[in-house]
Amino acid sequence: MDETYALPTEKAAKVALRTQQLLAYETGVANTIDPLGGSYYVESLTNRLEEETYKYFDKIDKLGGVISAIEKGFFQKEISQSAYAYQKALEKKKKFHVGVNVFEDEEKPQIETLKISPEVEKVQIRKLLRLKKERSNKRVRERLSALRKAARDGENLLPRILSCVREYATLGEMCNTLKEEYGVYHEPIIF
Repeated sequence: MDETYALPTEKAAKVALRTQQLLAYETGVANTIDPLGGSYYVESLTNRLEEETYKYFDKIDKLGGVISAIEKGFFQKEISQSAYAYQKALEKKKKFHVGVNVFEDEEKPQIETLKISPEVEKVQIRKLLRLKKERSNKRVRERLSALRKAARDGENLLPRILSCVREYATLGEMCNTLKEEYGVYHEPIIF
């Protein structure tokens, strides 16, 4: 409902919850292990999905694997082409999207979005500054240094990350440490 624009409002979250409750309690669908089992249509869609998935796996393997495919811009190109084809299908009404290209309302709906008060940000900043003041910054630097070394040596990072967390290193501090070691991936621009 509003998740495209912002975090869900209480109303949107309640609508989602009530929808799930309606399906679970009023239809009895939750009382059946596979409510659509044996449905020709669902089974055929599942089979088609599996076939198409394996075709993609084969394409990716032929490109040299996932890393190679990423480096060649394969996934970005596929997503871009798919989005373009979908938009064209909508425009030509070969695909239907209720409220977008069929059954469109004359008036645009007013969707309320969640607004977070600027005061919340100020409170969080104060908490963060207090945390950094009260923790042992020497131990945090030691733990971050150990994290950097583990990243450089190709070790399992999880124990080092947990050690950083126990000393109250922030997510930003841990991410920046790993960025310094690994760098930042920049997606190639492909059209």
